Amino acid sequence: MSPFSTKYAEITKQIQNLDPVLYGKTRNYIDGKVSYLSPYLSRGLISTKRIFDHILSLGYKRYQISSFLQELAWREYYQRIWSAKGDGIFQDLKREQPDVHHFGIPKSVLLARTGIEGIDKEIQKLYSIGYMHNHVRMYLASLVCNIARAHWYEPSRWLYYHLLDGDLASNTCSWQWVAGAFSNKKYIMNQENINRYTHTLQFQTPLDKSYEEIMTMDCPEEWSELENPILEIDLLKWSERLAPDLLKRFLSKEDLQNDFQADVQNKNIFLYHFYHLDPEWRSLEEGNRYLVLPPSLFKKHPVSEQVLQFTISLALENLPNLQILIQEWEDILPILAANKIYTREHPSLPHLDIHLDEREWMYPNVNGFYPSFFNYWKRCEKYLDTFFG
Repeated sequence: MSPFSTKYAEITKQIQNLDPVLYGKTRNYIDGKVSYLSPYLSRGLISTKRIFDHILSLGYKRYQISSFLQELAWREYYQRIWSAKGDGIFQDLKREQPDVHHFGIPKSVLLARTGIEGIDKEIQKLYSIGYMHNHVRMYLASLVCNIARAHWYEPSRWLYYHLLDGDLASNTCSWQWVAGAFSNKKYIMNQENINRYTHTLQFQTPLDKSYEEIMTMDCPEEWSELENPILEIDLLKWSERLAPDLLKRFLSKEDLQNDFQADVQNKNIFLYHFYHLDPEWRSLEEGNRYLVLPPSLFKKHPVSEQVLQFTISLALENLPNLQILIQEWEDILPILAANKIYTREHPSLPHLDIHLDEREWMYPNVNGFYPSFFNYWKRCEKYLDTFFG
């Protein structure tokens, strides 16, 4: 059963029930007290600032919640990198990834048959519910990049394709961090570490070695067969298979033109996108509301049908008057040009000559590119001083 509701009231309740202290103590364990809020953060249904404000209101001491606040900050840090670097995040950010032998993915990974139980179970969960524990994502990336010697780009696309909480910045930069392309050294794990945090009891696996041995070992034969899966999604074909009550919420370009032929002056137009589904955004203002899904974005960065279905369910559940446009931005904006058009800024958007509302940031003044999270976090801590002294 999926832990991810699409009902806003239940998501709000999850925020209220957060235990940041227990999170800090257990987050690395497969059954740790994680928030399961990442899909809603990635889709922009809620913001990091909203969680930040709630946690600060609980009255904890700074040291008690520093781990939780740091984890939230990692998400903002990666967003700032995306804003600063644009498509540069899809290339090695800090240095060329060391010791790359190929640009494929081990077939045993795709089949969830690596032989490492703690990883295989999480890959199966990924296919089933679109989620993987963050610590296991690091294990997976280390196995693929640092042991099987793959370049990070193709496997990162595969993981993003399946994740309900897929965020291009967090996913891409995290893979680079593990692989040593956005860090000073590679992240390495061994079987003892995996056993501890996934509650498995495996021995005599290829990873049942010291860290020093793993850093120099050759790729085991069982992880050497490679494959590059076809990752694609055709939004129009997918939408045509939806139930009639859902399909009627999708508008063609012609439908949109017809809607605005009679009265095109001074309407408020609120445009949502794949990373912005906030139901409280300008919610008291009257106007037409549309979710824009540009086919070019999903051709470049495809997601699975499971991810798309979850996103549409989130949108329609919480934005009841929303209509959906599978259209390019440049095709719909001329139709709406005589109106007041608003959306929320995001690095995934092309240059748009419309009103862009700023996102809600925890650390609004800590922006631009920082070459390391450590440097970024030092600036964030100065901002936190205003709350804790």
